[in-house]
Amino acid sequence: MHQPVSPEDKDFTKIQQKLLNRLGKPHDLFKVDIKNVYGSSYRINVWCHAKPDEDGTEHTIPVKEMRHSYFCTMTKGGTLRCKPKIERLYRQTDKEQ
Repeated sequence: MHQPVSPEDKDFTKIQQKLLNRLGKPHDLFKVDIKNVYGSSYRINVWCHAKPDEDGTEHTIPVKEMRHSYFCTMTKGGTLRCKPKIERLYRQTDKEQ
């Protein structure tokens, strides 16, 4: 069973920063969910607020969607290796705010 990684955990902050620096930060980001699978292997899911329906109407109930999911390992040197490979999809990063 996957074990959630607490936001207070030093690995959570390190992993989240590395992920968002590579991916960029979606403007509609809800949360980054990090779960420890085993050892130094993690399942990382990026949740965002859902976009309006195709006809442009907003949702009456707030809806979240998992937009990205990665299986990652953290090397002893601190490198985050992910499958699929993380590509920059958003321009905004934590440094730009």
